[in-house]
Amino acid sequence: GLDNSAYNLVQSLAQWNVAPEGETIAITFGDQNVLPHMLNWEAHLAKTGMPLIVGALDHVMLEKLQERNIPCYEMITKFDGSNAHASASWKQFAAKRIGQVRALQRLGYNVLMTDIDVAWLQDPRPYLNCPSDYTGEFAIHCQMIKDADVMVSSDNLCPKCDWDAGANYPIYGTLNTGIVYVKRTEKGQKWADEWLKNLEKPDLKGRYATLTSDQQVFNMMMRKPDSWPGIKVWAEGEHDGRKTRITLAQDPPGEEIKVGILPLMLFMNGHGYFVQQAHKKVGINPIAVHATYTFDGAGSTPKQHRFRSAGLWLTEADEYWLAPETGGRYLTYQPIMVPAPDGTKYTKNLIEAHLETMQRHVKSLKGAVAMALALNRTLVLPTFNCHCDKTWGGHDNIFKSKCMYPGAQDHPYLPAHCPFDHLFSPSAWEKSGISYRPSNFLTDTRVPGPVRHGGPARIESMSRQEYKNKKAHQLAYPRGMTDKEAQYILRRTDNVPVVELLMADDTICEFEDPILKERFETYMR
Repeated sequence: GLDNSAYNLVQSLAQWNVAPEGETIAITFGDQNVLPHMLNWEAHLAKTGMPLIVGALDHVMLEKLQERNIPCYEMITKFDGSNAHASASWKQFAAKRIGQVRALQRLGYNVLMTDIDVAWLQDPRPYLNCPSDYTGEFAIHCQMIKDADVMVSSDNLCPKCDWDAGANYPIYGTLNTGIVYVKRTEKGQKWADEWLKNLEKPDLKGRYATLTSDQQVFNMMMRKPDSWPGIKVWAEGEHDGRKTRITLAQDPPGEEIKVGILPLMLFMNGHGYFVQQAHKKVGINPIAVHATYTFDGAGSTPKQHRFRSAGLWLTEADEYWLAPETGGRYLTYQPIMVPAPDGTKYTKNLIEAHLETMQRHVKSLKGAVAMALALNRTLVLPTFNCHCDKTWGGHDNIFKSKCMYPGAQDHPYLPAHCPFDHLFSPSAWEKSGISYRPSNFLTDTRVPGPVRHGGPARIESMSRQEYKNKKAHQLAYPRGMTDKEAQYILRRTDNVPVVELLMADDTICEFEDPILKERFETYMR
């Protein structure tokens, strides 16, 4: 039977006139704490034209969505003070959301259940359903997965390997239920039934009893006990010489439900998209980006920063593009990166170059923050590059994989773009109140034209002696200034929208203004 939230879902589908029976519907869930991400999720899907509905986990989220005419329904859920996947309330929530999938299936819909930290760059339906009249970019590739009753994304780390090998590659990694597609077929419904049962009412002596998340249960259902990888690839799925993306699930026993593993190159995780940028190397436009593999805790701020830096954050307030807090004036700078040493196949050389590069990044950023504060400008961050990747835990031995994330080294990508959260804490920066923007800000079309097209005033850095002997036309500053000196020396740039420091080391050595001094010290903590 249907619980109260599922009844609310049924009523809301009719109320919002979401989609006719037989369509594919996207669904996600969230409370007021994730409202910005929810709005970004909806904005991306709305651009694709895909039908969607949101389960609102508290009244604030429900009201905010209704105000914006976003299809939603009441699914109030109380957490026990934690949204950690090991908490009892998370398991209860996980079961409840799978129940919503079952309800949609029984109403005649195919269901795309997705986390809110997914940006949908294209309509996924042509790939997921692969109709016979589909002639788009992925028409041949979708043949490898179209017979699956269930599809799921993965956390694997080599998109190119995955693209070439089909299901034979991702079966050795973790499947990620942040993107799951469940068809309304008989087998698709059996999968959802079993998935819910193993979450909600597992055999207390069975292998699902201690699991706490729908992702853990999903992965366990795929694998044969006491076997690795324990996932059977469907041999009949080969097509035109291409490798199938379909596997056969172990549970429920005897059913051999076809589960397709979505290609990393099209349904990208955070590492493949933001760090490796694998899609650019092979010239493929991904369908979705899931902001996984971020640092700085489990909060939403680092994910938001990643999306912003890639131009994938669609819901900024108009004032964000005007920076009224600094009068629409910006400061950026050129970072210094230590060149890759000869013999880069040796990890020791890469680590040394990486550490030196990181030290330079920190030093330059400190100088740029001080100058931006002294001149009352919004800091536009540069693109940070690095020679070594960053991993989540000690079990990931980066030193054995040439400084790359273990599993990603088969398609080399270093030196690479280093996300801001690899070096610093976006959450701490947000709390400090510093006015800053990501590296792509000044090229975004939402920035006013005079700022975007005017070009920066480039400012040289000099020693005191060099500054005394500089030519009159040179725009420069002496290293080691006070804030008052900086304001006086660079007063001719006061009306210039953007200034660029050619080097940002050692800009300000002392703040005479006690308020600015306190703010700088707060920023640097």
